[in-house]
Amino acid sequence: LRGDAGKPGELLLKTNRLLTGVGGIAAAGLVIFAPALVGVWTHGHLEGDRLSLGLLLAGVLLASPAQAALAMPVFLNRPWGTALATGIAALGGLVLAALLYPLGGLPLFMLALAVMEALGALLAARWVSGVVTGTVLGHGFVHTLLGIACAAAVAWPLSLWSLGGGALELTIDLGLFTLAMALLTPLLLLNRGQRLWLRDRLRHFLLVWLQ
Repeated sequence: LRGDAGKPGELLLKTNRLLTGVGGIAAAGLVIFAPALVGVWTHGHLEGDRLSLGLLLAGVLLASPAQAALAMPVFLNRPWGTALATGIAALGGLVLAALLYPLGGLPLFMLALAVMEALGALLAARWVSGVVTGTVLGHGFVHTLLGIACAAAVAWPLSLWSLGGGALELTIDLGLFTLAMALLTPLLLLNRGQRLWLRDRLRHFLLVWLQ
């Protein structure tokens, strides 16, 4: 970790492929199912605000390619970078949100938090690790968009049915969505070695369970 930036960089690429892709899947599912979820939860008294939720999750998605690098201070004993960046994000987010909220309400409040969260994660990863390159970030954003696209393609048709229904329709839709994502995730986000490892672990689990 101290002298060879290539190994941590390679590990980041492998980790971020899954991390950012699953983040995109989860974010798209939350945004698309939000009105139905909030509607059922509040018995029809409120509707999910897709815009505000989407802006808040945008910060998570923008920060996600740098998340794996934030574990490195544990090994390098250099927590000051993460602490400083986190402090900047927290204080800056609160100040920016307080300034923007009177101008545009909840959406601008969420946007302020998203901007500062992404900035804090990128600063921390860069200061602490030094291996978060454009390649790492680029691959992370690509897999985020891939996850969003796949989740949207499955979730949007399902949400049209559950939006006017009740808890049963929503439960069925979420179950189908989860099943589809569980089947697609290994194919889209894992490399061949990881898929083989997962297959072997599942086979071993089934053999043990059947015995």
